[in-house]
Amino acid sequence: MRAFIDDALDREFARSGFVVVRLMSRDEALGIAETCRRNLPQDIPAHENVTYIYTDEPELAWIEDVAGPVFERALLSLLADMRRLHPSVIVKPAGERAVPPHVHPIFTLEQSASTVFCWCALEDMEDANGVMQVLPGSHKLFPIMPMYGQEPYFLPAWDDISARMESIYLEAGEALLFDESLIHSSLPNSTARHRLALATHCIPQSLDPIALFPSHPGQYKVYSPGSEFGYQYHIRPGMITPPDHWPMLGYVDDVHRLVPADEFWHRLDSGEHIDFTFPLVERREAASVIASPGAGTASRSLLGRLRAQAGKMRRRVRQLA
Repeated sequence: MRAFIDDALDREFARSGFVVVRLMSRDEALGIAETCRRNLPQDIPAHENVTYIYTDEPELAWIEDVAGPVFERALLSLLADMRRLHPSVIVKPAGERAVPPHVHPIFTLEQSASTVFCWCALEDMEDANGVMQVLPGSHKLFPIMPMYGQEPYFLPAWDDISARMESIYLEAGEALLFDESLIHSSLPNSTARHRLALATHCIPQSLDPIALFPSHPGQYKVYSPGSEFGYQYHIRPGMITPPDHWPMLGYVDDVHRLVPADEFWHRLDSGEHIDFTFPLVERREAASVIASPGAGTASRSLLGRLRAQAGKMRRRVRQLA
């Protein structure tokens, strides 16, 4: 299932997991940035990545007003029979730390189809203000079900991945369009100014987004959020529950595992990508749990590595400044 109308863009997206396109002029992007700064709250939380997403809240309708026309005019005209979901403004606050390498949760059980995430810069991207980074070709490598708070499947290859991330220096008005499963990150924002971007998720017209909620060890419940799908439904276990009016579609088996480093790099170098559908199954009374030896130790080790990586990035930015 192709993602782009243009053959060259579609081939590059299939190979690398991302493309860079211009969605608007530099002047238009800078103008939208100023509109965002006037409308965003003054007390933006201290976090490396703060997302304001418009679903139907009147106080956030301005996000659709500024982002909607850009996405409708310039983004959807590039995509092959896709629709966009809710628009958002992503803020990397001044002085905030790096976002470590990660992937997005899945939004469809059909993994032969790409779900495209659009990240559109509203200012020129530099090392100092938290440039986006990607690991080319790292999309759809393994059958995974990433959830927030979960150890990343690529944890055993973490150090080498961090060293091989490539910076994407977008100009204001350019967008990074990437498969949701592509490994990506960003540097710290060491400037005194919030860094802003517009964003949205795009999925094939033929598919509806899904949301996964923990059920019991070894399985997830699958719900259909319909038009209420939003970034806030990237589920954090134990923090929210599905609304009563969301239909439950069934269960899927949790296939998450920590992939050995050698296996990860072999798969990446092969250029092969998964192409299947996660099947809906019945609830299993004794669902199998895919455990990884030393998981607790790995969690503590990951936290230490994340802190060390953030420190390295801050030192690197200071050296470049």
